[in-house]
Amino acid sequence: METVEHVEPDPVKLVRLAWMLVALLDETRMASLDEPARARVAVTVQRSLVELGSALSDDLLAELGRLLPLPADRAPNQSELLSVEAQLVGWLRGLLALDAP
Repeated sequence: METVEHVEPDPVKLVRLAWMLVALLDETRMASLDEPARARVAVTVQRSLVELGSALSDDLLAELGRLLPLPADRAPNQSELLSVEAQLVGWLRGLLALDAP
């Protein structure tokens, strides 16, 4: 019988990664990025979400998984990036119970 290891959520890691992602998304939302920059942001967001997921409970991880993903086969266009950024920032602010600016 295969055993599944239960991993407890790590609140310190969660808060640190969430703040970092909010700061990144807030900064990039204000800039007009070229295609290589949008591709770098997309990769950074995806890697950060994987790390963030390791610090979440199963319920929150499932909720995060339902968010609109960035395209995997190309750099997102500015509209796609803005949409995902707004959704993630809102979710992260809600997770951290932060007031929107």
